[in-house]
Amino acid sequence: MSPISPGARKAAAVAAEAGVLSGLERDGQANGQLAGGELARFLLGALLDSTTDQIYFKDCDSRFVRISRALAVKFGMSGAEEAIGKTDFDFFSEEHAQLAFADEQRIIGGGEPVVGIEEKETWEDGREEWVSTSKMALCAEGGAIIGTFGISRDITVEKLQRDEIERQGERLQRALADAEKTQQELQETLGELHVAQSERLELLVRTGEAAEEERRRIAADLHDGPIQKITATAFSVDLLINRLTRGDATDDLAQQIRDQLAGEIESLRGMMAELRPPILDERGLAAAISAAAAELLPSDTTCVVTDRTDAARFMSDVETAAHRIAREALANVRKHAHATRVEIDLDHVGDSLRVRIADDGVGFNPTAENPGTEHFGLTSMRERVASLAGELRIDSSPAAGTQLEASMPWKPRPPAAPTDGRG
Repeated sequence: MSPISPGARKAAAVAAEAGVLSGLERDGQANGQLAGGELARFLLGALLDSTTDQIYFKDCDSRFVRISRALAVKFGMSGAEEAIGKTDFDFFSEEHAQLAFADEQRIIGGGEPVVGIEEKETWEDGREEWVSTSKMALCAEGGAIIGTFGISRDITVEKLQRDEIERQGERLQRALADAEKTQQELQETLGELHVAQSERLELLVRTGEAAEEERRRIAADLHDGPIQKITATAFSVDLLINRLTRGDATDDLAQQIRDQLAGEIESLRGMMAELRPPILDERGLAAAISAAAAELLPSDTTCVVTDRTDAARFMSDVETAAHRIAREALANVRKHAHATRVEIDLDHVGDSLRVRIADDGVGFNPTAENPGTEHFGLTSMRERVASLAGELRIDSSPAAGTQLEASMPWKPRPPAAPTDGRG
C-alpha cells in the first residue's frame, strides 16, 4: 500500500483525534498509512457533511442512495439517511420531478452530462427556487453506469437580482425609447408650428393685400360710377337753376335729374349689397343668398336654396364671408357656367358652417396648370375662407358641372341686448 499524501495524513490525524477512525485505521495512521477505501469514504463523508452545496447520488431508478447534509436540511430532514430510497417525486412538483427524471434517464442511457445549467426547482408547496446544477453518470469500477450523481448550488437570490436588473434595464430602454419618440414628436410638432406660423403670416399678408385691393376696387367703383354720375347730375341741377331763373321750361330736365339720381341710388344699393346687404341682418343668410340669386342669375336659370341650419344666426364675419362666396359663385354661374339649375345648401356640420353650391353648367378643370379661371374669383374665395380658418373644396370637370363647398368654423350669434323700450 503506497504512502498517503500529507493532506490526507492531516485529515486522518484530525479524524483520529475526533474519535471517528476505527482501531485498525488508527493503527494504520500510527504507521503512517491508511487504507485507500477507508480514506475515500472518510473524505466523502467529510465533504457531504460540511459542504453548503447540495450533493446527491442516485441509482438507475433515480432513487437517492446518499445526499449531503445541506440537501437533507433543504428537504427538511433531520438526517441524510432519511432520503435513501426516495425520489424527486417525494419533494418536488410533478412537472419538475418528471423533467429531472428524464434528464437522469437520458444520462444513464449514455447521453451527455448536464454541466453548469440554471434550473428552476418547483416544490410541492408551490415554492420556486433556482439552482446552478451539474448532473453526470455514476460509473462502477469497470465503467458500467450504475446511476447518477449531481451537485447544485442555490442561486435564487442571485437569479432574482439579475432578473430584476434585466427588468429595470428593459424598463429603462423603454423609457429611453419613449423619450426619443416624445422628442421626435415634439420636434415634428415644433416643425408643424413653424409651418403654421409661416402660413399664418403669409395669410395675414394676403388678407391685408386682399383688403387693400378691395378698398381700391370700391374706391374705383365709386369714382367711376356714382361720383362721376352725381357730378354730372350736379351740372344738370345748375342748368335747371339757370332755366328756372330765366323762366324756361324745366319739366324734361327735372325728370332727367330724377332718373339720374334714382339710377345712382340703385347703383349704391348694389355696392352695399355686395359688401353686406341689409337683408342679411334682417332675415338671415338663406334669405340674403336667395335675394342674390334672384339678382344675379338669368331668369331661365332655376335656383333652389335649402336651409338646414334651422334658421340659425352666426357671427357677422362668418355670415358676411358665406354671403360673399355665394355671390361670387353665382356671378361665375351667370358669366361662365351656362347652367340651367343651381342648388345651394346651407348646413352646420359639427363645428362648421357648410355652404355647398352646385350647378349643371359646362364645368372646367380645376387641376389644370393654367385653367384660365383667375376671373372666377377663386383666389379671393380661398383667402376669404382661409382667413376664418376654414376650407374651400372645388369639384368640377369639363361638361360635368361644378360643385363648390366652403366649410368655416361657426359660432352662434349672441342674443341682442334688451332695450328699455324708449328707442
